[in-house]
Amino acid sequence: MDTAPPLPRPTDVDDDHLKILVILHFIMAGLGFVGTLFIIGHYFLMTTIMKFAEDHPTPDSTPMPPEIQQLMVIFYLIIGIGLLAAALLNLFSAIFMRKRRHRMFSLITAGLNCVQFPIGTALGIFTIIVLCRNSVRQKFDTPTV
Repeated sequence: MDTAPPLPRPTDVDDDHLKILVILHFIMAGLGFVGTLFIIGHYFLMTTIMKFAEDHPTPDSTPMPPEIQQLMVIFYLIIGIGLLAAALLNLFSAIFMRKRRHRMFSLITAGLNCVQFPIGTALGIFTIIVLCRNSVRQKFDTPTV
């Protein structure tokens, strides 16, 4: 007679889900750091191209207004700081989830991840779902020695 395999205990499933979320948050942090490096590289590439265009004007070219250059610098700063902040938040969230500490910090980070469509949205939603379970909440409430 065939017997069904035993169902996994909720704590085992929670631990597995938290391990997966930790790994995915580390990956998201890595992607954020790579994105920050890309923005820095792109800024220097564009600055070099614009400097070359200024140094070697053609008869029909017009120089770029300094206001536009300032707006570009502000744009690069905002995007770079945003990516770096998201990477750091995901890094700390992964570390905190691994230690089962600061659940609310990880929930806030998950909410902010939802803005980063599509990967961040999926990660944010799954993180919120897992961290709102009562069994997971108890894991974060009990002090670990």
